[in-house]
Amino acid sequence: MVRSGKAWSSLAAIVKAEKSSIMEEVALYIKAALYILYSNNRISDLFAELLKSDIENLNSGKLNKISLAAKWCPTIDSSYDKSTLICESIAKKLFPRNSDPQFKGLEEGHYVYRIRDKLRKQVLVPLHKALELPEVFMSANEWNSLPCNRVPSVAMKNYKKLFLKHDNDLFKEYLERVTSEKVKIAAGALLPHEIIAALSDGDGGEVAELQWKRMVDDLMKKGKVVELHHGV
Repeated sequence: MVRSGKAWSSLAAIVKAEKSSIMEEVALYIKAALYILYSNNRISDLFAELLKSDIENLNSGKLNKISLAAKWCPTIDSSYDKSTLICESIAKKLFPRNSDPQFKGLEEGHYVYRIRDKLRKQVLVPLHKALELPEVFMSANEWNSLPCNRVPSVAMKNYKKLFLKHDNDLFKEYLERVTSEKVKIAAGALLPHEIIAALSDGDGGEVAELQWKRMVDDLMKKGKVVELHHGV
């Protein structure tokens, strides 16, 4: 009986220790879950605030005030979004139920579907398109993120000195890729005399020469250079 009593005491001690360990793990899990929930809530607050401001600035033509929030916003239906529901959280803050009479009476699932679709079409898509504009990256001092191959012809002519100043290596690399015909440079909105005038610019006329070549190539593809030649 003594041995049996000691055995039960030992077993009880083990169970108590394991129970305590399990409770500690559960407490840590709950703490971590609450931290993640709080963090996601704060992150969605930040994105909602920035996206709301950005779409207002876009609609009012204040492109230099647009942030890069749309670029860094998690993609809807991405694995991160599916595991955290962060896009749903952002959408709810941008489009609360009381923001549109059509949301009243909708089931939660239908409401979430509608606002996620609005987030995509009315906020992220137009802002992503706006982020192709060089002014957005320039005002945010994100020169190394600027997509040179999407810079319009007039902007390239006007901003090339700034590109060379703030991001010389990447811009030079881009020009080399244009020279080797791996990527293209825009020239469509420039007139011939504007390109010629830019040959004496501080970049040594490199951009102007590439834009001139692009203009001639485009004309040749349309047959207009040949027509001009025959006309002469």
